[in-house]
Amino acid sequence: MAEAQIILSHGRESGIVAIASGERYSWAHTTLAGSGFQWDDDGVWHLPADGTQTTVVDLVTCAKRHRTSVHMSSRRFIGDAARDLARLLPSQWHASVEVYSHPAWQEDLVPWITVS
Repeated sequence: MAEAQIILSHGRESGIVAIASGERYSWAHTTLAGSGFQWDDDGVWHLPADGTQTTVVDLVTCAKRHRTSVHMSSRRFIGDAARDLARLLPSQWHASVEVYSHPAWQEDLVPWITVS
């Protein structure tokens, strides 16, 4: 894994969504803020929908200055998948996204994963 990386995907409601990760994920956060992305209540970054001129090209240019790599995911935004699943469950459910940017935080979750 790169020291700092940004993974872009498409969110149905929020357009281009960015998630920072890596041991130096704070570099990715600086890159996203510096290139005009906005922090969302879902805990992810997204391109503003208010007509500003922020582009992915701006992001890539800024990422080079902050030693951060940018990748496009072929998968849909996980928040969309979670909300779709919540709608299929009985009763009322709410789905939210938690981002564990640092690899060590991700490894802390491994004991909770079970395979049946």
